Amino acid sequence: MSAIIGIDPGLKGGVAFYVDGEMAADPLEIIENTKGKKCVDVCALMSIIRIMRLAPTKNIPDFRVYIESPFTRIGERTKGALNSGIEYGRILGAFQSIGITPIEVKPQTWQKFLYRGIPGKGKERSIIACRRLYPHIDLFPGKKRVAHDGMADAVLICEYGRLRENAKQENVISGKND
Repeated sequence: MSAIIGIDPGLKGGVAFYVDGEMAADPLEIIENTKGKKCVDVCALMSIIRIMRLAPTKNIPDFRVYIESPFTRIGERTKGALNSGIEYGRILGAFQSIGITPIEVKPQTWQKFLYRGIPGKGKERSIIACRRLYPHIDLFPGKKRVAHDGMADAVLICEYGRLRENAKQENVISGKND
């Protein structure tokens, strides 16, 4: 059995899990570091991974982690891009410390496949696409009044990973090369 994990690594990011044909998602936990700045709680994220690995009912030895690689948007401030890169690096390092090398995916790559036929602009498209694919996922965690676009992105990154892994498996079964 394997699990696919999709991560939108920002401070407003999310994490999605695809296991046994089921998709689930959560916002990334945010804490304050010793300097009082907000950052992703990588310990909480790794705790979830450890629980999934050790859960006697699941016993999931094989993980594929897909993480959105950072990019700089036109007009984005340097400080914002730097902070985004720092969070990305912390998450990559945490996974690598437990022997999992995440697969980095550019936003344009997963969006090209999953935004087909989806109206709207930007994050709005992610929310619409997520709702179409997985209507059971609650994009309003806690007391949020607006849909959590980081969770929607994480679900779509995870779905991209699932589609990619299935395509690889079909190529192996049919004898085609990757």
